Amino acid sequence: MLLRFSKFVCTTFASLLFAVSIAYSAPDTHRFDQLLKTSWYGVYMGDAKVGYMKTSLDKIEAPVAGWRMEAQMTLAMKMGAVEATMTIHDTRIFKSPDGGLDSSSFVISSPNGDISVEGQTRGDRFVMTSNIGGQVIEKEYAAPFDYLDSVLCTELHVLSGKAAVGDSFDFALFEPTPPLTGLVHQHVRISGKEDYFFNGVAVDAFLYEMTVTEAGVTARGRIDKYGNTLEANLGAGMVMRLEGEALAKHLDEAYDIISGSLVIPRGKITNPSALNRLTLKISGIDTSQILTNDIQKVSPDTDGVILEIARQEEPTGMAADSPLPPGIDEDLKSEPLIQSDDLEIKELAKEIVGHEKNRWHAAIKINDWVYNNIEKRYSPDFSNALQTLNTRKGDCGEHTALAVALLRAAGIPARPIAGLVYWPPGNGFGYHAWTEVYAGRWVEMDPTWGEELANPSHIALAHGDIIEQVRVLYRVMGNIKIDILDAN
Repeated sequence: MLLRFSKFVCTTFASLLFAVSIAYSAPDTHRFDQLLKTSWYGVYMGDAKVGYMKTSLDKIEAPVAGWRMEAQMTLAMKMGAVEATMTIHDTRIFKSPDGGLDSSSFVISSPNGDISVEGQTRGDRFVMTSNIGGQVIEKEYAAPFDYLDSVLCTELHVLSGKAAVGDSFDFALFEPTPPLTGLVHQHVRISGKEDYFFNGVAVDAFLYEMTVTEAGVTARGRIDKYGNTLEANLGAGMVMRLEGEALAKHLDEAYDIISGSLVIPRGKITNPSALNRLTLKISGIDTSQILTNDIQKVSPDTDGVILEIARQEEPTGMAADSPLPPGIDEDLKSEPLIQSDDLEIKELAKEIVGHEKNRWHAAIKINDWVYNNIEKRYSPDFSNALQTLNTRKGDCGEHTALAVALLRAAGIPARPIAGLVYWPPGNGFGYHAWTEVYAGRWVEMDPTWGEELANPSHIALAHGDIIEQVRVLYRVMGNIKIDILDAN
Protein backbone atom coordinates (compact mmCIF):
# COMPACT_ATOMS: atom_id res chain seq x y z
CA MET A 1 0.00 0.00 0.00
CA LEU A 2 2.85 2.40 0.77
CA LEU A 3 4.15 1.84 -2.74
CA ARG A 4 0.81 2.84 -4.30
CA PHE A 5 0.76 5.96 -2.12
CA SER A 6 4.36 6.83 -3.00
CA LYS A 7 3.79 6.35 -6.72
CA PHE A 8 0.70 8.56 -6.73
CA VAL A 9 2.33 11.26 -4.62
CA CYS A 10 5.49 11.36 -6.72
CA THR A 11 3.66 11.61 -10.05
CA THR A 12 1.80 14.71 -8.86
CA PHE A 13 4.92 16.48 -7.54
CA ALA A 14 5.88 18.12 -10.86
CA SER A 15 2.67 20.12 -11.09
CA LEU A 16 2.52 20.69 -7.32
CA LEU A 17 5.80 22.60 -7.38
CA PHE A 18 4.24 25.63 -9.03
CA ALA A 19 1.06 27.76 -8.85
CA VAL A 20 -1.51 30.44 -10.00
CA SER A 21 -2.53 32.09 -13.27
CA ILE A 22 -1.33 35.44 -14.50
CA ALA A 23 -3.08 37.08 -17.47
CA TYR A 24 -1.17 39.03 -20.13
CA SER A 25 -3.00 41.32 -22.52
CA ALA A 26 0.05 41.40 -24.81
CA PRO A 27 2.22 38.33 -24.14
CA ASP A 28 5.93 38.99 -23.88
CA THR A 29 7.79 36.11 -25.53
CA HIS A 30 10.72 36.70 -23.14
CA ARG A 31 8.65 36.45 -19.96
CA PHE A 32 9.98 32.96 -19.14
CA ASP A 33 13.64 33.64 -19.95
CA GLN A 34 14.78 33.71 -16.31
CA LEU A 35 13.19 30.28 -15.81
CA LEU A 36 14.92 28.57 -18.77
CA LYS A 37 17.03 26.09 -16.81
CA THR A 38 17.46 22.52 -15.62
CA SER A 39 17.06 21.58 -11.95
CA TRP A 40 17.74 18.34 -10.08
CA TYR A 41 15.99 17.11 -6.93
CA GLY A 42 16.60 14.26 -4.53
CA VAL A 43 13.41 12.46 -3.48
CA TYR A 44 13.35 11.30 0.14
CA MET A 45 11.12 9.25 2.42
CA GLY A 46 12.18 10.39 5.87
CA ASP A 47 15.99 10.15 5.83
CA ALA A 48 16.12 7.59 3.02
CA LYS A 49 16.60 8.66 -0.59
CA VAL A 50 14.10 6.81 -2.80
CA GLY A 51 14.83 8.51 -6.10
CA TYR A 52 15.59 11.68 -8.00
CA MET A 53 13.89 14.09 -10.37
CA LYS A 54 15.00 16.38 -13.19
CA THR A 55 12.91 19.36 -14.30
CA SER A 56 13.68 21.60 -17.25
CA LEU A 57 12.25 24.44 -19.32
CA ASP A 58 13.61 25.15 -22.81
CA LYS A 59 12.72 27.46 -25.67
CA ILE A 60 12.04 25.52 -28.88
CA GLU A 61 11.22 26.07 -32.57
CA ALA A 62 9.84 22.57 -33.31
CA PRO A 63 7.36 20.90 -33.37
CA VAL A 64 5.98 24.40 -32.72
CA ALA A 65 7.61 27.67 -31.73
CA GLY A 66 7.29 27.94 -27.98
CA TRP A 67 8.53 26.16 -24.86
CA ARG A 68 9.08 22.57 -23.72
CA MET A 69 8.69 21.71 -20.03
CA GLU A 70 9.88 18.29 -18.83
CA ALA A 71 9.88 16.41 -15.55
CA GLN A 72 11.64 13.03 -15.29
CA MET A 73 11.56 11.04 -12.09
CA THR A 74 13.20 7.76 -11.11
CA LEU A 75 12.08 5.82 -8.02
CA ALA A 76 14.06 2.85 -6.69
CA MET A 77 12.47 0.72 -3.96
CA LYS A 78 12.46 -2.85 -2.78
CA MET A 79 10.36 -5.30 -0.83
CA GLY A 80 12.61 -7.74 0.98
CA ALA A 81 15.21 -8.97 -1.51
CA VAL A 82 13.26 -7.86 -4.61
CA GLU A 83 14.29 -4.50 -6.05
CA ALA A 84 12.66 -2.62 -8.90
CA THR A 85 12.73 0.80 -10.50
CA MET A 86 9.94 2.93 -11.90
CA THR A 87 10.39 6.01 -14.08
CA ILE A 88 7.95 8.81 -14.79
CA HIS A 89 8.37 11.13 -17.78
CA ASP A 90 6.10 14.17 -18.21
CA THR A 91 6.63 16.41 -21.26
CA ARG A 92 4.47 19.40 -22.23
CA ILE A 93 4.80 21.67 -25.27
CA PHE A 94 3.42 25.23 -25.04
CA LYS A 95 2.94 27.51 -28.06
CA SER A 96 4.31 31.02 -28.41
CA PRO A 97 3.29 33.73 -27.78
CA ASP A 98 0.24 32.97 -25.60
CA GLY A 99 1.79 29.93 -23.84
CA GLY A 100 -1.20 27.68 -24.61
CA LEU A 101 -0.69 23.93 -24.18
CA ASP A 102 -0.12 22.34 -27.60
CA SER A 103 0.71 18.73 -26.66
CA SER A 104 1.64 16.55 -23.72
CA SER A 105 3.11 13.12 -23.04
CA PHE A 106 2.98 11.37 -19.65
CA VAL A 107 4.49 7.88 -19.29
CA ILE A 108 4.97 5.69 -16.21
CA SER A 109 7.43 2.92 -17.09
CA SER A 110 8.06 -0.21 -15.07
CA PRO A 111 9.32 -3.75 -15.76
CA ASN A 112 5.71 -4.89 -16.16
CA GLY A 113 4.65 -2.37 -18.78
CA ASP A 114 3.82 1.29 -19.33
CA ILE A 115 0.90 3.55 -18.49
CA SER A 116 0.59 6.50 -20.86
CA VAL A 117 -1.52 9.62 -21.23
CA GLU A 118 -0.95 11.50 -24.51
CA GLY A 119 -2.51 14.87 -25.40
CA GLN A 120 -2.63 16.83 -28.65
CA THR A 121 -4.34 20.02 -29.80
CA ARG A 122 -6.53 19.42 -32.84
CA GLY A 123 -8.15 22.62 -34.01
CA ASP A 124 -10.27 23.96 -31.15
CA ARG A 125 -10.06 20.70 -29.18
CA PHE A 126 -7.42 19.17 -26.92
CA VAL A 127 -7.63 15.37 -27.26
CA MET A 128 -6.23 13.14 -24.51
CA THR A 129 -5.72 9.41 -24.99
CA SER A 130 -4.89 7.21 -22.00
CA ASN A 131 -3.64 3.63 -22.16
CA ILE A 132 -3.80 1.80 -18.83
CA GLY A 133 -3.19 -1.93 -18.94
CA GLY A 134 -4.20 -1.98 -22.61
CA GLN A 135 -7.53 -0.20 -22.14
CA VAL A 136 -7.52 2.90 -24.36
CA ILE A 137 -9.81 5.82 -23.47
CA GLU A 138 -10.06 9.09 -25.41
CA LYS A 139 -11.42 12.37 -24.01
CA GLU A 140 -11.78 15.82 -25.54
CA TYR A 141 -11.56 19.26 -23.96
CA ALA A 142 -11.79 22.78 -25.30
CA ALA A 143 -8.40 24.14 -26.40
CA PRO A 144 -6.25 25.71 -25.16
CA PHE A 145 -6.51 23.39 -22.18
CA ASP A 146 -3.79 25.00 -20.05
CA TYR A 147 -1.14 27.74 -20.15
CA LEU A 148 2.52 27.81 -19.22
CA ASP A 149 1.78 31.03 -17.31
CA SER A 150 -0.42 28.97 -15.00
CA VAL A 151 2.16 26.23 -14.51
CA LEU A 152 4.91 28.74 -13.63
CA CYS A 153 2.82 31.43 -11.98
CA THR A 154 4.39 31.16 -8.51
CA GLU A 155 7.85 31.65 -10.01
CA LEU A 156 6.60 34.55 -12.12
CA HIS A 157 4.96 36.15 -9.11
CA VAL A 158 8.15 35.83 -7.04
CA LEU A 159 10.32 37.11 -9.89
CA SER A 160 8.06 40.17 -10.24
CA GLY A 161 9.24 41.30 -6.79
CA LYS A 162 5.64 41.75 -5.67
CA ALA A 163 5.26 38.55 -3.66
CA ALA A 164 4.26 39.05 -0.03
CA VAL A 165 3.33 36.88 2.90
CA GLY A 166 -0.42 36.33 2.86
CA ASP A 167 -0.81 36.33 -0.93
CA SER A 168 -3.17 33.59 -2.12
CA PHE A 169 -4.37 32.34 -5.50
CA ASP A 170 -6.94 29.91 -6.92
CA PHE A 171 -6.55 28.32 -10.34
CA ALA A 172 -7.07 25.22 -12.47
CA LEU A 173 -4.17 23.22 -13.88
CA PHE A 174 -3.73 20.23 -16.18
CA GLU A 175 -2.85 17.03 -14.27
CA PRO A 176 -2.10 13.88 -16.33
CA THR A 177 -1.82 11.40 -13.41
CA PRO A 178 -4.60 8.76 -13.44
CA PRO A 179 -7.23 8.87 -12.10
CA LEU A 180 -6.97 12.69 -11.73
CA THR A 181 -6.36 13.11 -15.48
CA GLY A 182 -7.85 16.45 -16.50
CA LEU A 183 -8.11 19.87 -14.89
CA VAL A 184 -7.53 19.97 -11.14
CA HIS A 185 -8.22 22.96 -8.91
CA GLN A 186 -5.52 24.30 -6.64
CA HIS A 187 -5.21 26.94 -3.96
CA VAL A 188 -1.84 28.51 -3.16
CA ARG A 189 -0.97 30.66 -0.18
CA ILE A 190 2.37 32.28 0.62
CA SER A 191 2.50 31.48 4.30
CA GLY A 192 5.80 32.96 5.43
CA LYS A 193 9.37 33.97 4.75
CA GLU A 194 12.58 32.65 6.29
CA ASP A 195 16.29 32.04 5.87
CA TYR A 196 16.81 28.57 4.38
CA PHE A 197 20.27 27.03 4.40
CA PHE A 198 21.09 25.75 0.92
CA ASN A 199 24.59 24.35 0.34
CA GLY A 200 25.65 25.93 3.63
CA VAL A 201 24.47 29.42 2.63
CA ALA A 202 21.46 31.26 4.08
CA VAL A 203 18.95 31.89 1.28
CA ASP A 204 15.94 34.20 1.60
CA ALA A 205 12.96 31.95 0.84
CA PHE A 206 9.18 32.23 0.71
CA LEU A 207 7.15 29.44 2.32
CA TYR A 208 4.10 28.31 0.36
CA GLU A 209 1.20 25.91 0.79
CA MET A 210 -0.56 24.38 -2.21
CA THR A 211 -3.79 22.41 -1.88
CA VAL A 212 -5.16 20.16 -4.64
CA THR A 213 -8.93 20.28 -4.14
CA GLU A 214 -9.71 17.01 -5.91
CA ALA A 215 -7.17 15.04 -3.85
CA GLY A 216 -7.63 16.92 -0.58
CA VAL A 217 -3.87 17.09 0.01
CA THR A 218 -1.57 20.03 0.67
CA ALA A 219 2.02 20.41 -0.47
CA ARG A 220 4.36 22.74 1.40
CA GLY A 221 7.58 24.13 0.10
CA ARG A 222 10.17 26.89 -0.18
CA ILE A 223 11.00 29.05 -3.20
CA ASP A 224 13.76 31.67 -3.51
CA LYS A 225 13.60 35.10 -5.16
CA TYR A 226 15.02 33.66 -8.39
CA GLY A 227 12.11 31.27 -8.82
CA ASN A 228 14.00 28.16 -7.67
CA THR A 229 11.89 25.71 -5.70
CA LEU A 230 14.30 24.71 -2.95
CA GLU A 231 12.19 22.08 -1.24
CA ALA A 232 8.69 20.61 -1.46
CA ASN A 233 6.93 18.04 0.67
CA LEU A 234 3.61 16.25 0.59
CA GLY A 235 3.20 14.66 3.98
CA ALA A 236 4.23 11.16 5.07
CA GLY A 237 7.83 12.35 5.32
CA MET A 238 8.13 12.55 1.51
CA VAL A 239 10.35 15.47 0.51
CA MET A 240 12.01 16.75 -2.65
CA ARG A 241 15.18 18.84 -2.22
CA LEU A 242 17.05 20.88 -4.82
CA GLU A 243 20.51 19.33 -5.29
CA GLY A 244 23.33 19.17 -7.79
CA GLU A 245 22.95 16.48 -10.46
CA ALA A 246 25.59 14.13 -9.03
CA LEU A 247 24.17 14.28 -5.50
CA ALA A 248 20.56 13.98 -6.68
CA LYS A 249 21.33 10.84 -8.72
CA HIS A 250 23.39 9.21 -5.98
CA LEU A 251 21.32 6.43 -4.43
CA ASP A 252 22.70 4.26 -1.67
CA GLU A 253 20.63 1.18 -0.90
CA ALA A 254 17.11 0.89 -2.32
CA TYR A 255 14.43 1.90 0.17
CA ASP A 256 12.64 -1.13 1.68
CA ILE A 257 8.98 -0.16 1.69
CA ILE A 258 8.12 -2.69 4.42
CA SER A 259 10.79 -2.17 7.06
CA GLY A 260 11.03 1.54 6.24
CA SER A 261 7.37 2.22 6.93
CA LEU A 262 6.47 -0.21 9.73
CA VAL A 263 4.60 1.27 12.67
CA ILE A 264 6.12 -0.46 15.69
CA PRO A 265 3.54 -0.65 18.50
CA ARG A 266 3.88 -1.15 22.20
CA GLY A 267 3.03 -4.80 22.63
CA LYS A 268 3.01 -7.76 20.29
CA ILE A 269 0.52 -10.01 18.49
CA THR A 270 1.52 -13.67 18.34
CA ASN A 271 -0.94 -15.03 15.76
CA PRO A 272 -3.07 -12.40 13.96
CA SER A 273 -5.12 -14.97 12.03
CA ALA A 274 -6.31 -16.55 15.31
CA LEU A 275 -7.49 -13.29 16.87
CA ASN A 276 -11.09 -12.95 18.02
CA ARG A 277 -10.72 -9.33 19.14
CA LEU A 278 -7.99 -6.69 19.09
CA THR A 279 -8.02 -3.59 21.27
CA LEU A 280 -5.64 -0.75 20.43
CA LYS A 281 -4.93 2.79 21.48
CA ILE A 282 -4.40 5.07 18.48
CA SER A 283 -2.80 8.50 18.84
CA GLY A 284 -0.72 11.04 16.97
CA ILE A 285 -3.26 11.60 14.17
CA ASP A 286 -6.65 13.10 13.47
CA THR A 287 -8.56 10.03 14.66
CA SER A 288 -11.62 10.96 12.59
CA GLN A 289 -9.65 9.32 9.74
CA ILE A 290 -10.32 5.88 11.27
CA LEU A 291 -13.30 4.14 9.72
CA THR A 292 -16.12 2.91 11.93
CA ASN A 293 -18.29 -0.02 10.95
CA ASP A 294 -19.88 -3.20 12.35
CA ILE A 295 -16.53 -4.69 13.34
CA GLN A 296 -14.41 -1.60 13.98
CA LYS A 297 -15.49 0.56 16.93
CA VAL A 298 -13.87 3.78 18.09
CA SER A 299 -14.26 5.43 21.50
CA PRO A 300 -12.53 8.58 22.83
CA ASP A 301 -9.55 8.35 25.15
CA THR A 302 -6.90 10.70 26.51
CA ASP A 303 -4.64 11.86 23.65
CA GLY A 304 -6.33 9.55 21.14
CA VAL A 305 -8.95 6.85 20.81
CA ILE A 306 -9.51 3.24 21.76
CA LEU A 307 -10.05 1.09 18.68
CA GLU A 308 -11.72 -2.30 19.03
CA ILE A 309 -11.71 -4.66 16.06
CA ALA A 310 -13.79 -7.84 16.27
CA ARG A 311 -13.54 -11.01 14.22
CA GLN A 312 -16.03 -10.93 11.36
CA GLU A 313 -18.94 -13.32 11.11
CA GLU A 314 -19.55 -14.99 7.78
CA PRO A 315 -22.59 -13.41 6.09
CA THR A 316 -25.51 -15.48 4.93
CA GLY A 317 -24.99 -13.83 1.56
CA MET A 318 -27.62 -12.74 -0.91
CA ALA A 319 -28.87 -13.95 -4.25
CA ALA A 320 -27.41 -12.42 -7.39
CA ASP A 321 -30.79 -10.94 -8.30
CA SER A 322 -31.52 -9.53 -4.83
CA PRO A 323 -32.10 -5.75 -4.82
CA LEU A 324 -29.20 -3.62 -3.63
CA PRO A 325 -29.57 -0.72 -1.20
CA PRO A 326 -29.73 2.84 -2.60
CA GLY A 327 -26.44 4.58 -3.36
CA ILE A 328 -24.36 1.44 -3.78
CA ASP A 329 -24.20 1.68 -7.58
CA GLU A 330 -20.93 3.66 -7.31
CA ASP A 331 -19.28 0.48 -6.07
CA LEU A 332 -20.21 -1.34 -9.27
CA LYS A 333 -18.77 1.19 -11.72
CA SER A 334 -15.62 0.84 -13.78
CA GLU A 335 -12.76 3.25 -12.97
CA PRO A 336 -9.52 4.15 -14.77
CA LEU A 337 -7.49 1.85 -12.49
CA ILE A 338 -10.26 -0.69 -11.80
CA GLN A 339 -11.35 -1.60 -15.32
CA SER A 340 -14.37 -3.77 -14.51
CA ASP A 341 -15.98 -2.97 -17.88
CA ASP A 342 -13.11 -4.56 -19.83
CA LEU A 343 -14.24 -7.60 -21.85
CA GLU A 344 -11.36 -9.80 -20.62
CA ILE A 345 -12.13 -9.03 -16.98
CA LYS A 346 -15.85 -9.56 -17.49
CA GLU A 347 -15.26 -12.93 -19.16
CA LEU A 348 -12.85 -14.04 -16.44
CA ALA A 349 -15.31 -13.03 -13.70
CA LYS A 350 -18.02 -15.08 -15.41
CA GLU A 351 -15.68 -18.05 -15.70
CA ILE A 352 -14.66 -17.88 -12.02
CA VAL A 353 -18.17 -17.45 -10.65
CA GLY A 354 -19.77 -20.02 -12.95
CA HIS A 355 -23.36 -20.76 -11.98
CA GLU A 356 -23.00 -19.54 -8.38
CA LYS A 357 -26.07 -17.44 -7.45
CA ASN A 358 -25.08 -16.46 -3.93
CA ARG A 359 -23.09 -13.20 -3.92
CA TRP A 360 -20.98 -14.16 -0.89
CA HIS A 361 -20.05 -17.56 -2.29
CA ALA A 362 -19.21 -15.90 -5.62
CA ALA A 363 -17.02 -13.36 -3.79
CA ILE A 364 -15.14 -16.21 -2.09
CA LYS A 365 -14.44 -17.78 -5.49
CA ILE A 366 -13.01 -14.51 -6.82
CA ASN A 367 -10.96 -13.87 -3.67
CA ASP A 368 -9.53 -17.40 -3.86
CA TRP A 369 -8.77 -17.09 -7.58
CA VAL A 370 -6.80 -13.87 -7.11
CA TYR A 371 -4.89 -15.32 -4.15
CA ASN A 372 -3.99 -18.52 -6.03
CA ASN A 373 -3.25 -17.04 -9.46
CA ILE A 374 -1.42 -13.75 -8.79
CA GLU A 375 2.21 -14.13 -7.74
CA LYS A 376 3.06 -12.34 -4.48
CA ARG A 377 5.82 -10.05 -5.71
CA TYR A 378 6.86 -6.46 -5.13
CA SER A 379 5.68 -4.41 -8.07
CA PRO A 380 6.72 -0.87 -9.02
CA ASP A 381 3.59 -0.50 -11.13
CA PHE A 382 0.84 2.07 -10.72
CA SER A 383 -1.61 -0.56 -9.46
CA ASN A 384 -4.47 -1.33 -11.85
CA ALA A 385 -6.59 -4.37 -12.60
CA LEU A 386 -5.77 -4.97 -16.28
CA GLN A 387 -2.00 -4.77 -15.93
CA THR A 388 -2.20 -7.15 -12.98
CA LEU A 389 -4.22 -9.59 -15.05
CA ASN A 390 -1.67 -9.32 -17.88
CA THR A 391 1.41 -9.87 -15.70
CA ARG A 392 -0.17 -12.20 -13.08
CA LYS A 393 1.97 -10.72 -10.30
CA GLY A 394 2.02 -7.84 -7.85
CA ASP A 395 1.82 -6.67 -4.26
CA CYS A 396 -1.31 -5.89 -2.23
CA GLY A 397 -2.25 -2.95 -4.47
CA GLU A 398 -2.33 -5.17 -7.56
CA HIS A 399 -4.23 -7.98 -5.81
CA THR A 400 -6.81 -5.52 -4.53
CA ALA A 401 -7.31 -3.69 -7.85
CA LEU A 402 -7.89 -6.95 -9.73
CA ALA A 403 -10.15 -8.45 -7.06
CA VAL A 404 -12.35 -5.35 -6.94
CA ALA A 405 -12.59 -5.24 -10.75
CA LEU A 406 -13.59 -8.92 -10.94
CA LEU A 407 -16.13 -8.52 -8.14
CA ARG A 408 -17.74 -5.52 -9.82
CA ALA A 409 -17.74 -7.31 -13.18
CA ALA A 410 -19.64 -10.15 -11.46
CA GLY A 411 -22.27 -7.70 -10.18
CA ILE A 412 -20.95 -7.69 -6.60
CA PRO A 413 -20.47 -4.21 -5.08
CA ALA A 414 -16.85 -3.89 -3.95
CA ARG A 415 -14.32 -1.23 -3.03
CA PRO A 416 -10.65 -1.09 -2.02
CA ILE A 417 -9.68 -0.50 1.60
CA ALA A 418 -6.40 1.08 2.67
CA GLY A 419 -4.96 0.89 6.15
CA LEU A 420 -2.56 -1.07 8.31
CA VAL A 421 -2.20 -4.75 9.10
CA TYR A 422 -0.02 -6.52 11.64
CA TRP A 423 3.01 -8.19 10.06
CA PRO A 424 4.49 -10.75 12.50
CA PRO A 425 8.02 -10.97 10.98
CA GLY A 426 8.53 -7.27 11.70
CA ASN A 427 6.48 -7.13 14.90
CA GLY A 428 4.73 -4.08 13.51
CA PHE A 429 1.87 -2.73 11.44
CA GLY A 430 2.55 -2.24 7.75
CA TYR A 431 0.55 -0.25 5.20
CA HIS A 432 -1.70 -2.56 3.23
CA ALA A 433 -4.65 -2.72 0.83
CA TRP A 434 -7.51 -5.22 0.82
CA THR A 435 -11.14 -5.42 -0.32
CA GLU A 436 -14.62 -4.85 1.01
CA VAL A 437 -17.59 -6.56 -0.61
CA TYR A 438 -21.33 -6.19 -0.16
CA ALA A 439 -23.12 -9.48 0.49
CA GLY A 440 -26.13 -8.32 2.46
CA ARG A 441 -23.68 -6.26 4.54
CA TRP A 442 -20.14 -5.05 4.00
CA VAL A 443 -17.50 -7.71 4.59
CA GLU A 444 -13.71 -7.29 4.47
CA MET A 445 -11.69 -9.86 2.50
CA ASP A 446 -7.93 -10.06 1.87
CA PRO A 447 -7.01 -11.48 -1.57
CA THR A 448 -3.27 -10.99 -0.95
CA TRP A 449 -3.28 -13.12 2.20
CA GLY A 450 -6.01 -15.49 1.01
CA GLU A 451 -8.40 -14.60 3.86
CA GLU A 452 -12.11 -14.91 3.15
CA LEU A 453 -12.70 -12.87 6.31
CA ALA A 454 -9.87 -10.40 6.93
CA ASN A 455 -8.44 -10.98 10.42
CA PRO A 456 -8.90 -8.39 13.21
CA SER A 457 -5.36 -7.01 12.88
CA HIS A 458 -6.53 -5.06 9.81
CA ILE A 459 -6.99 -1.36 10.72
CA ALA A 460 -9.24 0.19 8.07
CA LEU A 461 -8.47 3.86 7.44
CA ALA A 462 -9.98 4.61 4.03
CA HIS A 463 -12.13 2.99 1.41
CA GLY A 464 -12.62 4.15 -2.13
CA ASP A 465 -10.32 5.09 -5.03
CA ILE A 466 -6.64 5.99 -4.82
CA ILE A 467 -7.47 9.69 -4.40
CA GLU A 468 -9.46 9.05 -1.24
CA GLN A 469 -6.79 6.67 0.04
CA VAL A 470 -4.05 9.27 -0.49
CA ARG A 471 -6.17 11.98 1.17
CA VAL A 472 -6.39 9.93 4.36
CA LEU A 473 -2.98 8.21 4.40
CA TYR A 474 -1.08 11.42 3.73
CA ARG A 475 -2.32 12.68 7.11
CA VAL A 476 -1.56 9.39 8.89
CA MET A 477 1.80 8.13 7.61
CA GLY A 478 4.74 9.07 9.77
CA ASN A 479 2.45 10.31 12.55
CA ILE A 480 0.33 7.41 13.80
CA LYS A 481 1.18 5.74 17.12
CA ILE A 482 -0.27 2.38 18.19
CA ASP A 483 -0.41 0.67 21.59
CA ILE A 484 -1.71 -2.93 21.77
CA LEU A 485 -3.97 -3.08 24.82
CA ASP A 486 -5.46 -6.54 24.33
CA ALA A 487 -5.10 -9.27 21.69
CA ASN A 488 -7.06 -12.47 22.21
